[in-house]
Amino acid sequence: MTTEAVPPAVPPLTREQVENRLKYCPRLPSLSTINSALRELLGADQRYTSQVAEIIRRDPSLTARLLRLVNSVYYGLSTPVNNIEEAVFYLGVRQIRMPTDESDYVAGLIHDVGKIAMAAACPEHFEAVYHAHGSSRSAVLNPLQQERRVLGMDHSELGALYLRSHNLPDALVEVARYHHQPELSSHHTQLVAAVQIADLLVRHAGIGNSGNATPVTNEDWLNASGWSILFPERTDPEQAQSEKALAQTSLKRSLDRLPTILEGLV
Repeated sequence: MTTEAVPPAVPPLTREQVENRLKYCPRLPSLSTINSALRELLGADQRYTSQVAEIIRRDPSLTARLLRLVNSVYYGLSTPVNNIEEAVFYLGVRQIRMPTDESDYVAGLIHDVGKIAMAAACPEHFEAVYHAHGSSRSAVLNPLQQERRVLGMDHSELGALYLRSHNLPDALVEVARYHHQPELSSHHTQLVAAVQIADLLVRHAGIGNSGNATPVTNEDWLNASGWSILFPERTDPEQAQSEKALAQTSLKRSLDRLPTILEGLV
């Protein structure tokens, strides 16, 4: 009879110890130079497809996003596009222009950055958390409780420390810190609430794997605390409730269509 190997216990860290370790974590990649060059070119009076394509090629993630977009079911092209210049030609300048404010997109992208920071700065604690997550003892604890028990803080607090240490905007720090409890945030509450609900919806749909295997039921996301922030009752509670129900129905329909949309993008 074999038993599952249990890693040696690791002591929790103090806040000061965590902050010291975070100093040696890599910074998030900055694409500001590429974004600036692309915006400048797209705003010029004369622009050429080859010039736009050359700038896009400098960023692999932007290249991948562009090719996925042009080959998605939305455009319905009969022949796949594998060339950046062709993609620029099909999409046109209007589609390629980046929004002036992508804070909502970036917030969703980095809300769980604390897990990455934990794996990089405290690998032994990360291993203990996610090994223990499959054990019988961890069945009593949710992942946040498990992180606090093993490390001394959870990934939301750790993520906020990491982002603040690299001087990222307060909105992103708030999202990382309070995306599980948006009602505790003091600023940017609507953005934090939206990320909470989006996170629950994605987990409910079983899209991707954040390491949190706790099931999310319909009741969980429908009764999330973020709804009261996005749709406050104000002076007309019936209207607020009606708007909330409409938004939830629309989100559910979009969620049902999401697997088909993603299949066309991958």
